[in-house]
Amino acid sequence: MIRIITGITEVLKRELRIIFQDRSIKSMILLAPLFYSLFYASIYFNKTERDVPVVVINMDKSTMSEKLIKNIDANENIKVMAEVDGYSTAKDLIYKEKAQAVIIIPKDFESSLKTYRSTTVKLLLNTTRFLVSNDINKAVNEVVLDFNNELKVKALEQKGISFNQSVIISEPLKEEVKLLFNPSETYGDFLIPAVLILILQQTLLMGLAESVSKERERNTFNDLIKRGNNSLTASIFGKGLFYLILFTSYAFMFYTIHFSVFSINQKGSWPLVLFITLIFVISVIFIGMFAASFIKSKMLSLQIMALSSYLIFFLSGYSWPQLGMPGLFQIISQFIPFTPFISAFVRITQMGAGLSDVMPQVVQLFILAIAGFIALYFRFKSMHRVSRLGIPK
Repeated sequence: MIRIITGITEVLKRELRIIFQDRSIKSMILLAPLFYSLFYASIYFNKTERDVPVVVINMDKSTMSEKLIKNIDANENIKVMAEVDGYSTAKDLIYKEKAQAVIIIPKDFESSLKTYRSTTVKLLLNTTRFLVSNDINKAVNEVVLDFNNELKVKALEQKGISFNQSVIISEPLKEEVKLLFNPSETYGDFLIPAVLILILQQTLLMGLAESVSKERERNTFNDLIKRGNNSLTASIFGKGLFYLILFTSYAFMFYTIHFSVFSINQKGSWPLVLFITLIFVISVIFIGMFAASFIKSKMLSLQIMALSSYLIFFLSGYSWPQLGMPGLFQIISQFIPFTPFISAFVRITQMGAGLSDVMPQVVQLFILAIAGFIALYFRFKSMHRVSRLGIPK
């Protein structure tokens, strides 16, 4: 045991020298997590888009149509930027992305409503920006529904029915929607936690991969094992220990400072969050070292790990449900630590879930960590044997 502890200490000292003598690795693990976490999260600082520009084609030019337009403009999500005379002008504004929707009020709008005939308000949406278009659609529907109920109440009052009774008759069935999580329904609250975790994982992978690939590039693997007192276990833990301490500290900073700065809810247990984060970082270290050990170039390892960011994010099922993916992609995603971790992390922090609720994900992370260590151990053993025999790598 003393031999292993001594080996871990020596390899740790050696790794620190490698990090602080290599500008690329040093920048990747000391500067990149701080810069990217603040930069990317700041993009979503406002969390939701307000006053989305729309244009109106008001063919009626009546008092009631103008009132409807004012009600739509009063909604915080929408800004009526202009009233235009024809569809060609509105289409041009859509193509130039100066407006995201067109609201068309028909010519017989007021007369139809006054004579109790139905009429239709058309909404043309630029659905190439589906998040924005969904917000506009929801806002316009709410305004039109309220406007419609108001008209019903007035019509019933004219028939001698009391106001309270008119309200009940006009809307006999009401829905009560309670938003349990992300009550403001903002995209920032949804995306920022995942972005922070992805940055944590990818900067760890890139820095660690550069270090491991550098061993192969400079043929220093034997020296690594020697410093670990010829113990593969000591060499593995010694090389990964600093990254474990550093990136667990980054995670703690994200959960405290970043969550506070960007007003992200944290409903769950901090000890539980830190516990699963520790397992997550360990599994990423083992799997990352194993993958990087097959890459002979430090620059190539950096490029591969950087390009994997989008792949890992999309496979995780965070932006698109895994059930909607091809079966092969669903299987591949289960071998990536980010997949179970982000699922457990969001449920704990945003929903207040407990350990029993995320136990399958915790077990999966444990399995990935153990499997990663075993694979890395035998990979290092193979590399050590090849190095001792002097076989070109």
